[in-house]
Amino acid sequence: MEASALLSLWAKHAGPPSQGAGNAKKPRVQHVAQVEISDELKSGRGLVLARTVKPGEVILTIPPSMLYNTATIRVFFQNAAEVLPTSRRPSDSISSPSSELDAALPLTSVRALSILLASFAMYKASGEPEPSTWSTAQTEALTDLNVFYASLPTAFPTHPLIWTLLAEGDTQSARNYSALLRHLPRSCRSKLEEVVLQFQSDWTVVNAIFLHRPDLLPFFHPSPSGIACSKMAYAHAWLSINTRSVYYPLNLQPHSDNLTLAPLLDMANHTSDESSIFKVAILGIHHGAAKVPVILPPGAGGLEIRAPSGADTQLLATGSEVRIQYGARDDGVLLAEYGFHLSNTAASSLSPATLIGNPYASLSLDKYVAEYMSTLDPGEAKEKQDSLIEAGYYGDWTIHPYPTPIASWRTVVALRLLVLVKGNADTQQEQQEQQQQLQRWKLLVEGRISSISQENDVAARRLLLRLCEAAQVDLQRTKCSLQAELRSGSGSDSDGDSVISTGEQVEDGPAWRESLGLVTSLLECEMEVCRRVREVAGSGTPW
Repeated sequence: MEASALLSLWAKHAGPPSQGAGNAKKPRVQHVAQVEISDELKSGRGLVLARTVKPGEVILTIPPSMLYNTATIRVFFQNAAEVLPTSRRPSDSISSPSSELDAALPLTSVRALSILLASFAMYKASGEPEPSTWSTAQTEALTDLNVFYASLPTAFPTHPLIWTLLAEGDTQSARNYSALLRHLPRSCRSKLEEVVLQFQSDWTVVNAIFLHRPDLLPFFHPSPSGIACSKMAYAHAWLSINTRSVYYPLNLQPHSDNLTLAPLLDMANHTSDESSIFKVAILGIHHGAAKVPVILPPGAGGLEIRAPSGADTQLLATGSEVRIQYGARDDGVLLAEYGFHLSNTAASSLSPATLIGNPYASLSLDKYVAEYMSTLDPGEAKEKQDSLIEAGYYGDWTIHPYPTPIASWRTVVALRLLVLVKGNADTQQEQQEQQQQLQRWKLLVEGRISSISQENDVAARRLLLRLCEAAQVDLQRTKCSLQAELRSGSGSDSDGDSVISTGEQVEDGPAWRESLGLVTSLLECEMEVCRRVREVAGSGTPW
């Protein structure tokens, strides 16, 4: 993709401001693009500033006509009223077999957009026929789509969803990817299961449309009689949307349908550094306004990016990267949803002292707390579990390396309850003491006291150290197991490591090595979280 083509597309849609007679007509929004596309960034391709800008300055606006969402893609669908959701006719997100396909209409935003992109890939592969029956508007829309499509990634080789597809089969490459998936840290694996479930649901419906309802496909689809779309090719389209779309108010229900693809803006990479985040907003809507439903005022409807208000001047200089935040996510979630994470030592060569590159890094202790509870008397374990559930503190027990290595408050509350003495009280006084301790724990939950007792704090810290050690050992064992399993196989990707690029199979050894590096560094990052929290907890630093 030539950067000039995408910028030319932007210029076409931005156009000059409308000039009205007197005050009879308000000028259209003055669109700006103080950015360039660079292929020379550490993270690969991205946006950089074309000139030095001021703090808080708007550096890019995307006209609404340049966006791809269920309101703007109607030109591509001859049966748009049946396919695309509206505020009066919401989408149905069910996963249906072809015999019940009508029940899945209108389509969700992701399904509709993924059909558009998957169909376009098939159209390109067919030789790009252009029937004379197409209208001028259709031909122009297809030309624009061609420019946008060329700006999308050609493949997502480091995304775990792709690994699940590459793991199918009995080749050495498939076994390697299967091993990679089995050795993902628990937090990443749990999120990936959600991603795969949603993908499978969308694929079921979309595949049925390709096979049985070609009348619902875009007008340029190459086969009016219906033709299969490969699952891997669909995964490329699906990931193009799920890794690059942004929130956009379309007054749709469910809320998840309010999204759009934003050419040019989607070239901006992710950062977790609050001081360097360029803010994405909706033109014409003030910050803090309600998200849904939203009626866009006249002249609004596009998107804008503003420079950070309090940024260092170096971040605002010509050539500085424009980075946005995809959300406050830890590394495991970033990998499962986007196919990268911020603590990848394979890519950044971070030293152990700076191993954790994500300020939102965390590690779940749920498994290890559950294992500890299983060692308690069954009656005591049930009673404490019920107390945690009743108080709203059951599960989601995490530890964090930033700003100070510490357990989350949810974890602290749970640990303090778990170490309360609960056993056969021989005297009435012992019974009263146990009851008083439980009452103090409830006061702690209510925020009326900050500690149960010094003895309780010491015991809770001791338990935290035990849980962190168990997690650290588990992670080290997982890392060694992955390395051993790969060594026992080929230990190499030369016999068929492949990724699919919009339906085409290509040899790509570096993709395997980068994928392996992502998993290995994620395991190392979580081990480092354990180490840091153990160090601080052992020093007696206040909670």
